[in-house]
Amino acid sequence: GSPVPADVIGSTGQRFSGQKIRTFVPPEGSSLSLVSSSLESSPPSSSSLLFKNPSSEEGGKSSDAISACRDLKQWAVVTTIHEPNPSINSVANLRRWCLVIVGDTITPDSAYDELVTKDNVFYLSASYQKELFINMDGKTTGVDKEQHHTGGKQFLEMMPFKSFARKNIGYLFAINHGAQVIYDFDDDNTLLPLEDGETVPPPFHFDNEVGFDRTILLKSVVEEKKKEKKKEKKKEKKKESEAESSTPATAFNPYIFMRPSHDDSWPRGFPIDKLKDSFKTDVKESKIYVGDLPLSSVGVIQSLCNGDPDTDAVFRMTRPGSTEFTFDRSTTSMSLLIPSSSYAPYNAQATTHLYNAFWGLYLPISVPGRVTDIWRSYITQRIMKDIGLHVVYTPPIVHHDRSVHDYLSDFSAEGDLYEKTTKLLEFLEGWSSDADTLSERIYALWVGLYEHDYLGEQDVHAAREWLNTLVAIGYRFPDIHGANSNSNPLSTTSPFQVQPTVKGQPYRSFPYFNVDRDGNRFSESGQNKLQDWLSNVDWESRPQNAVVKLILMTMDEWPLLKSWVMVSRHRFFVY
Repeated sequence: GSPVPADVIGSTGQRFSGQKIRTFVPPEGSSLSLVSSSLESSPPSSSSLLFKNPSSEEGGKSSDAISACRDLKQWAVVTTIHEPNPSINSVANLRRWCLVIVGDTITPDSAYDELVTKDNVFYLSASYQKELFINMDGKTTGVDKEQHHTGGKQFLEMMPFKSFARKNIGYLFAINHGAQVIYDFDDDNTLLPLEDGETVPPPFHFDNEVGFDRTILLKSVVEEKKKEKKKEKKKEKKKESEAESSTPATAFNPYIFMRPSHDDSWPRGFPIDKLKDSFKTDVKESKIYVGDLPLSSVGVIQSLCNGDPDTDAVFRMTRPGSTEFTFDRSTTSMSLLIPSSSYAPYNAQATTHLYNAFWGLYLPISVPGRVTDIWRSYITQRIMKDIGLHVVYTPPIVHHDRSVHDYLSDFSAEGDLYEKTTKLLEFLEGWSSDADTLSERIYALWVGLYEHDYLGEQDVHAAREWLNTLVAIGYRFPDIHGANSNSNPLSTTSPFQVQPTVKGQPYRSFPYFNVDRDGNRFSESGQNKLQDWLSNVDWESRPQNAVVKLILMTMDEWPLLKSWVMVSRHRFFVY
């Protein structure tokens, strides 16, 4: 429908305006400048740990174990108040991954005594966190003393207990220990096994030699502009009588493109007043291309989950079977590139953050837990547009067995999502900054968000200390003027490369093609299924480069690759 003016008063209330209601005034003796801005290009050495090693009674590690984790580069972070469970254990058992578990005041510390005997698992108890930083006396670490930075002390003191935001400490711990990839997950999301029912693949494969110099295979939706002149003329006539939004709708609903078992579904954080427009999207008629994108251009990877996925209280209270919800995880499922001109919410339940986007990990502390990760996702995406980073959605890699929740309580906690999201996206779309460094630009955005009533003042101070602490632990911010950045911050261009298709049937992200030239699936073949299907495959039109990429992408997934290699070995060299 038509946009509603912000000052239109309904029968019981008024819409959130998103207007500036206050001006941020730095505390006496401080300024808007950042310690990190002057050190962004040459931060302190990351070889020195800002975090002290826990005592042996608290699961402390040997120097060799710490060194090994620093070499692995792949870390997972979770906070919990519960005992170890299948979700936490599945990540702890991943090969070549390290896990940091952030406890809280009511977490049963002794329940983790056995788990922390593993060299790759770190447990940060509440008592340990209170003395977490080596320099709790206020002495500077890795930063010029004249700049009076306490190396994380202030940030630590700002993080409340009994809060989801305790995860922020885990992020810093992982980064300080050399993380290049961080898997951010919840303690009720369990990694799913492959088709053999036993092999559990990690959320990401990082190779120290290759780094991010490889590509990810995915599909991309082309957002077409409306071409019908008659409709445009009608809109022009209505402008005088209707209040038009100053910016176009920028919300993108990825669920509808991931073959959900529930029609008309949406992720938590999608603006509820944009749902009807989202449901009008005809997926079958949408232009979808298949191609690849360099991982150096990816900031965050949101993985979906089956079971009880991340939806809001409105969905859960109005949809029968809302906790029995699945997305396509078949051999034809593919990852989805979120259009760079749009915003899609991502959570803190099953997301993989790559190094160039670590600055965006910070979870706000002035909003409820049902809001904090969604606000983080939108804020981060705005800055990512300035440096050419993208968000990718993948098919499910976890199953969510959600603990018991009161949906009405969730609804209350999600109030900002329902009332403010549309205005937040409009604000982000219209916001700009000419700051010379990325950290200064990020900080300026947090100030603006406070002034327009999306966050509390404590988040402005905490965001400042977060950025300063990142520098203190050796994090290198991406260059705002680097090769990935777009000349137009809101440009829709990206390094996405379109690949050839075979009669409308693109090659798949899994290692075999299960559709023949007639569109029949393997399961629909005749009595001699394998031979019938193989004899009808148009092998000559299969792009050879796709086969090479598939082998490279799945080289560590032998259970899934095995059957394809067995039927294809007479056609390809395997080495």
